[in-house]
Amino acid sequence: MLYSPIEEIRRFQSGKTLLSEDEWKVLVLTGNTGTRANVTLWVYGDKGVTGPISLRKDSSEQLFLPGQEDEFQVEIRSIGNIYKIRIGHDGTSEQPEWKLQRVTMQHTKSKKILDFAANVWLSRIQADGDVVCELPVVKGGQAIFPLVRYQVDVYTGKLKHAETESEVFLCLFGERGDSGLRLLYKSNMQVKFQRGQIDKFQVAAVSLGKLQKVLLRCEASDKSQYWYCEQVVVREPGTTSKSVFTCQRWLPFMSQGIIHSEIELYLQEMQINHQPKIQEEANDEDWKVTIVTGDPENAGTTATVFLYVYGETKCSGPIILGSGKHQLFNSNTADIFKVEMI
Repeated sequence: MLYSPIEEIRRFQSGKTLLSEDEWKVLVLTGNTGTRANVTLWVYGDKGVTGPISLRKDSSEQLFLPGQEDEFQVEIRSIGNIYKIRIGHDGTSEQPEWKLQRVTMQHTKSKKILDFAANVWLSRIQADGDVVCELPVVKGGQAIFPLVRYQVDVYTGKLKHAETESEVFLCLFGERGDSGLRLLYKSNMQVKFQRGQIDKFQVAAVSLGKLQKVLLRCEASDKSQYWYCEQVVVREPGTTSKSVFTCQRWLPFMSQGIIHSEIELYLQEMQINHQPKIQEEANDEDWKVTIVTGDPENAGTTATVFLYVYGETKCSGPIILGSGKHQLFNSNTADIFKVEMI
């Protein structure tokens, strides 16, 4: 499950009674270009997230017309103080492009109002080519958290057939929620995800705080389109620091006889037994160990792997490298570890 906690919102027909504490009115104002695509909303609070909420009605009323404000009733369970929303469409229909002007939420019982200024294109052919946007709550004319355009560098490996034409999705996770799963659509390169290439993307999200992990998804239709990702590097504009997420494996990959199209990559400094933090100095006892698993589909293992190293006078070990249950030791994959031999 991508979002945690996640609660699926029920839609209610007019006339049904909602729990007053959970009932909200959502007003969506369209700019000068409407859409016929399916629109979805997520609502984030400091105690959780609710979504996806399908913004539609059971009547034949046409929604999201130019200059029109559409009203929806939704039920939002206890997620604490709301600080942002994510809204987007699926790009379907003959008219998917949409100019979103503003979103307003009003709590039915208390009449509390939350404003979300937008004035953005949600379109593959306009602006940044994104069909999803995040909007922070605006108080006193100021957003309570800034909107950050994260620079995401995706490194395709140099192995034979590492490139792919498949769609690749990414989700950023931080101290303050997640960015949602985004299609990596608009690269600095003419052809994306080529062997040995670095593709640069922008992912706009309400500030996530300190980044913790990323989720990658590659939905390859056949094995010839599997993709080998070396790493993902994320930078925040205005800072000199970068967050490195090592992958070094194929996507999709097989584990315990099941093909997985997703993988979670943790911040390099948070990976136990993996490569050291950049600021750490290597000492004489530190070694980098690379374990390469073979090509056959069943070459990987879910077992815990140990290492013994023998010298002329003594032995180091057992050194626990990790478990295949934690996405290590998959077929045709190189895993890198930092070990100390005394």
